[in-house]
Amino acid sequence: MDVGSFPVSLGLFITPMRQDTLADVTIDKASDVPNRIRRGRESTITYFIFLESTGSDTARNVVVTDMLPEGSVFEPDMSSENCELLVGANTVECTVGDLTPGGTAFLDIAISIVCEEDVLNQAVVEFLDGQGETRLKDSNVWTVRCTSSGSSSCSVANAPVEGKGVALASLAILLISAFIIGVRRYALYRIYR
Repeated sequence: MDVGSFPVSLGLFITPMRQDTLADVTIDKASDVPNRIRRGRESTITYFIFLESTGSDTARNVVVTDMLPEGSVFEPDMSSENCELLVGANTVECTVGDLTPGGTAFLDIAISIVCEEDVLNQAVVEFLDGQGETRLKDSNVWTVRCTSSGSSSCSVANAPVEGKGVALASLAILLISAFIIGVRRYALYRIYR
């Protein structure tokens, strides 16, 4: 070894933190709203939220918060069991727990609302990444558009979302959630008939 050289073994290794080694969670949102809802009448909208752990570490303490549209009422009997209305706010909080890499979670949040103007809704997921840092991510904005006063219906529009596979994920959420709602309604029908 040459005295004038500085070998790598001096212990001065700098390892950059790679984003793909952290926990990460994606959040997508859809709804069961049909193409037409009568203006001025109370309607029920069920939002479907799909979470996926896309990082290499477990996302810990995953919680979804959804500030409900103004004038809406949370329907707990039609929503996921782990979702509850926060006291003193029109906000629903859903506790998911931990999501391992590749893990998924589905949530239903149902509301009743009179469709008089555009109804915009967006959820936020909060979790701890692999280094214990709190991270927040917004879902896509889901919009129910009410038509002008000359019409008696509302139409659904989904705001564009960045990322690949979002349309397919939204469709999958919609189909799975529609199946779950159908099973729930059939079970209620069998119980109460």
